[in-house]
Amino acid sequence: MKKHRLHDIVLGMLLMALVMGLAIPALAATVKTIEANYMDIKLVVDGVPITPKDASGNVVEPFASQGTTYLPVRAIGEALGKDVKWDGETKTVYIGEIPGKINYLVDVCPPYQTAYYGEYHSTNAQFFKMGGKDYSNGFTLHHEGSYHENYARVNLNGEYSTLTADIGSLDTKPFGGCLYVYLDGEFSQKIVVEHDKLPQKVTIPLKHAMQVEFSLKFENDLTPVEKGYCGIANAILE
Repeated sequence: MKKHRLHDIVLGMLLMALVMGLAIPALAATVKTIEANYMDIKLVVDGVPITPKDASGNVVEPFASQGTTYLPVRAIGEALGKDVKWDGETKTVYIGEIPGKINYLVDVCPPYQTAYYGEYHSTNAQFFKMGGKDYSNGFTLHHEGSYHENYARVNLNGEYSTLTADIGSLDTKPFGGCLYVYLDGEFSQKIVVEHDKLPQKVTIPLKHAMQVEFSLKFENDLTPVEKGYCGIANAILE
């Protein structure tokens, strides 16, 4: 076991530096001297060995002090699939959701698999028109005929209960058919998309599923437009 005495370091700021890999200003209200014991502490999360690293990719070694083991929060958060953010103004570390923040699907868990011209548009980036208005914070799916797969899959990690979104046909290349929603591979909901109608606001119960899939399908009993785009906009997770 090796020991290093750390002098004139703010304990809270030290931990934040370990967590975030950020430069911390010297605004200490309380100064403490601690003895940090580095003993090659191993970190295993759900059976998987983890090598803790800071935001720059440098390895950060856990340590023990006075019977307490200190671990870098960034490594723990990322190992659990959570974002880790440091708010310098409030001296707060956020793991996962930030209170009051809108969780747009394309920001927190964008589609990881799409088929046949699936596209997604992030916050304040590209827009698409539905019903004569610009929409963003979502994605579009393209249907190119009855024999093609047209889907987008999203890994939710079981963290959300509902999704609300504006769903409709794009003005430039309208689509008429159905948007099917599957949760963990099981059918959940069918949303009719009509090429000559305004977008509709839809609430989809997610039931803390691990995965949601959106699939465009062409159905002859509707007023069909087989080749075109469906938009899923302002998609907010709660």
